[in-house]
Amino acid sequence: MIGSLVGVPFWCDVERACTLVDTIPYKELANYLKARPYDLDAVRHTLSYLDGTVLAGMATAPALFEIGLMDDICPPSTCYAAFNAWAGPKEVREYPWSGHGGGDSHHTLLQLEWLNARQLSVS
Repeated sequence: MIGSLVGVPFWCDVERACTLVDTIPYKELANYLKARPYDLDAVRHTLSYLDGTVLAGMATAPALFEIGLMDDICPPSTCYAAFNAWAGPKEVREYPWSGHGGGDSHHTLLQLEWLNARQLSVS
């Protein structure tokens, strides 16, 4: 991979997300664990294969992250967990008044500029 555009990363630091927001899918996972607390270790084990934060630690390509600070689907602190874990060079653009849409079309233009500055093409 020569570059990655990471828009409002989903399913990152999932266990923390379950304590922050009451939206689906986190609510479903919290409800499951409420009913079956003895499954917590198994859930944590499964999440270790799926959590974007874990996967970000394996990424080495340059990345441009997008984070909406009012996002209740991808809570900002969980997005930052992935950003901080990213093993390669990285940049982030925050959108303080945006939810899950992040920077919308404004950010799309920034993404194109970012790709162009690195002589990467969109295919």
